[in-house]
Amino acid sequence: MASPLFAAVALWSLGTGEAWARELNYTGNEQIIYVRPGEPTQVSFPGVVEGGFKPRDAAFALEKQDNSLIVFPKPDLSPEGEAMIVYLEDKRSYALRV
Repeated sequence: MASPLFAAVALWSLGTGEAWARELNYTGNEQIIYVRPGEPTQVSFPGVVEGGFKPRDAAFALEKQDNSLIVFPKPDLSPEGEAMIVYLEDKRSYALRV
């Protein structure tokens, strides 16, 4: 059975819709979140988002909503993406590349 992240990436590659949602499962590795500049993407976690870190001059903005982050990529986001770390209330952490 395909993982939810793989399914989200497959949907992204089809180019359907303008806003995307992804649900993450903990793997212990960096997770890649595919986004399109100018289109918001919702990333859902299995717990409440407490905080995290991103570059001060990141080419994306974030909004936190309970167990989700809304990612707003800017036009200058490089194809290699940028890294961020998200901490959940239960102290689990996720390394993401947007």
